[in-house]
Amino acid sequence: MTPATIRKRFFSVLESAEQNIHLFVNAPGSEMTRHRRCPLLDTIKATLCLTMNRTNTELFDFFISQNKPVPSKSAFTQQRKKLYAYLFPYILKDFNEKIPFIKTFKGFHIVAADGSDVNLPTDKHDLVYRIKQARSDNVFFQMHLNVLYDICENRYITAVTQPRPKMNESLAFCQMVDQCDLPDNTIYIADRGDASLNTMAHFIENGKLFLIRWKSPSAPSAFLKDLLPAETESDTEIVLDVTRSKKNRHLCHGDKLKIVKNKRVFEPIPPDDTKSVYTMKIRCTCIQLENGNYEYLISNLSPETFSAKDLRELYWKRWGIMQI
Repeated sequence: MTPATIRKRFFSVLESAEQNIHLFVNAPGSEMTRHRRCPLLDTIKATLCLTMNRTNTELFDFFISQNKPVPSKSAFTQQRKKLYAYLFPYILKDFNEKIPFIKTFKGFHIVAADGSDVNLPTDKHDLVYRIKQARSDNVFFQMHLNVLYDICENRYITAVTQPRPKMNESLAFCQMVDQCDLPDNTIYIADRGDASLNTMAHFIENGKLFLIRWKSPSAPSAFLKDLLPAETESDTEIVLDVTRSKKNRHLCHGDKLKIVKNKRVFEPIPPDDTKSVYTMKIRCTCIQLENGNYEYLISNLSPETFSAKDLRELYWKRWGIMQI
């Protein structure tokens, strides 16, 4: 697909948003209906082109490049405040639908999850994104950006933001997967921040394929302790029983048992259920890297389709998202 075709399809998404403006403004029927120096399409384009410069500089660079009068910072801010938050996720979703995801690895789409902190302007009235510095009375403001990224296509799929003080990458990972209508032959790859028993159970219950990196079995309170030997290459399928009470040991028939505390989220077993046992089949793999270090991976990928060497290549591909 040529750059000209991609550009044409992207602008068709913006034109569609303009035609359905009532869906994306806070006050349908009145806002964004009159001619302004900064109309809807220019407001969207200028926002998408923002970098790290002062707002006045950004506006000057953008509108001069378009051979249009430069609106004031106040006018631009007022126009942007009229937009409903769903507009930009809609643009991303509609744009992805117009350009099919074709490239695969061994016939599977490879989607990586990742996250990053984003600094926000200081707002003394903001108690949601406020973070107090350690050993100081100073505060700063951040949100955490979680994304899904198609590695083979080099394209972002969706995103979820969270206040940095309440960041939960595992929860965001599940939310993003649920809100995306991706094909069954999609493998979701994630790092240790997304790892949890609930993440695995959520994916298994929804028929999703996953590959997640975990901490070493020798780390304090490590999930893989007693499941996988440390610093020894291995590849084993394990039947794991999960329950909220040690009293249920006699009901467990898997290879290993894990106890989930009542305060922890584990969707298959409600917090007050001390009798149920949930069984899952997982694959635990330890691979040695070229530098001599070891990585520990948990997945539900079939050994017949993906060897331990394939898992190593799959996880290495995940780091492509860090290079964008």
